[in-house]
Amino acid sequence: MPDGLSMLDEKRKSRSRSIPAPRNPPRSTPVQVAELVPSAPVEAAAPAVEPETTAAVPAPTPAPKENPTAGEPTVQEPTIKMSIYLEASDDLYLEEITHAGKTSRPRIAISRSAIVRLALERLAATMTADEIVAQLRQTGDGHQGAGRKRR
Repeated sequence: MPDGLSMLDEKRKSRSRSIPAPRNPPRSTPVQVAELVPSAPVEAAAPAVEPETTAAVPAPTPAPKENPTAGEPTVQEPTIKMSIYLEASDDLYLEEITHAGKTSRPRIAISRSAIVRLALERLAATMTADEIVAQLRQTGDGHQGAGRKRR
């Protein structure tokens, strides 16, 4: 009759798992990794806040943009994650645009963010900040409250 220690050793050996053999053989040649090409440095943007001028001085009109296809390619600015709140009708309009991009030939995947960025670029090209504020004052809902109380 075997002793208790040898029985425990046999149980311990039967409990351990063995590593199975690999199903796929190792690669004979390594996979080449594509290296990223560093992009051109992004130029520093002009300060966002301009000093206030007197009311007699007219606001400068935005300069017409050059054709981006002529000359060297433009460098796209990095995007910033941001939440916006839209009305249901605006959301449906964005959905119509993305659907039109998917069903057109050639197909193009249009994100809602790309649509909003295009709209903001067009708005910045056609209106100044003061004009936008005046327009929103006229069409605004008149809410002038302090907002939700914070703790």
